[in-house]
Amino acid sequence: MGKKILLATNVGLNGRSHSKDLIFALLNQNYVVHLSYPGEENYFKSFGAVIHNIKINRHSKNIISEIFTVLKYLRLCLEVNPTLVLTYTIKPNIYLSIIGRILNIPVISNITGLGSVFNSPETIVTKLIKKLYRKSVEKNRCIFFQNYNNFDVFTSENSEAILKRACLIPGSGVNLSEFNFIEYPKSDSPLIFLFIGRLTRDKGILELLESFNVLSESYDNILLKIVGKLDEIIIPRYLLNNENVIFYGQQANVLPFLETSHVLVNPSYHEGMANVLLEAASCGRPVLASNIPGCQETFDEGISGLGFEPHSVDSLVNVMKRFIALSYEQKVYMGIAGRNKMEREFNRKVVVDAYIRKIESIIEENDN
Repeated sequence: MGKKILLATNVGLNGRSHSKDLIFALLNQNYVVHLSYPGEENYFKSFGAVIHNIKINRHSKNIISEIFTVLKYLRLCLEVNPTLVLTYTIKPNIYLSIIGRILNIPVISNITGLGSVFNSPETIVTKLIKKLYRKSVEKNRCIFFQNYNNFDVFTSENSEAILKRACLIPGSGVNLSEFNFIEYPKSDSPLIFLFIGRLTRDKGILELLESFNVLSESYDNILLKIVGKLDEIIIPRYLLNNENVIFYGQQANVLPFLETSHVLVNPSYHEGMANVLLEAASCGRPVLASNIPGCQETFDEGISGLGFEPHSVDSLVNVMKRFIALSYEQKVYMGIAGRNKMEREFNRKVVVDAYIRKIESIIEENDN
């Protein structure tokens, strides 16, 4: 039997998962792949992966609940006895790093973004969580970071231990074949703004809806399409009265929406690396995005996209107006420039190869 790899995250894994290509690469190399995540999605089971649907509340700070989560992970590791553990997102990163140290299982963690803990006002609780996060991963065999800012912030304290194990990668990259270049929509169709993502406050959905309502007072031939699951937020009724805003809910395949849209908008407050921006650019769509780490790296200002200040309706409205004012040819050129950037800088094969090389070197080192 092949070596066992346990991959754990706090979000569901399905056909759109950013880890999909890595999971298939591991399966193709005869690793026995165990996947731990919340929800009942079993997409990878038919390809040979072993699924463990462990529920985890991303935002819970209830000590009793978190102890039970740790115990679930401990039991999982004792049952599976993995050769190596790959973790994504804050709670799996912390809990499985500690368990890996106790059970002498090598762990590779991925800092997919710093989240609200690092972006909130300093309190005793946030200080403790940040200290725990840094201490828990410092003995891991490798720590992948998705952008320079996350790397700098995370290593600002106790940096020596983490620096020895840190590796920088371009997010999850983008599958250039799956998200192939798509011809730009015709010039005589309504101008369609597209949002893809969870409908949470941190994703800037409220600012986007308010900005579009402002725009609708001056422009008739525009639409806003929103693809994503409503998640732990109540959208005020006054933001939902615009007939030119269309909600599609969560979608397994976003390509038809990218195909018919002229530009993707991502008003997020914080990101590790915004995969949706990579996917849109790979399809030849311009992007409008917050000027924050994890978004800024995905486009060249004025060439393949336009940036705006997060939390600011005025800034977003101004950038959307700037995009509307561009000629059809300029919009098409922006999309082509975005595709070229993805080919140069964000090919997912580079990311998957980096993981495989690291996994193989750690396992070989342990065997010797």
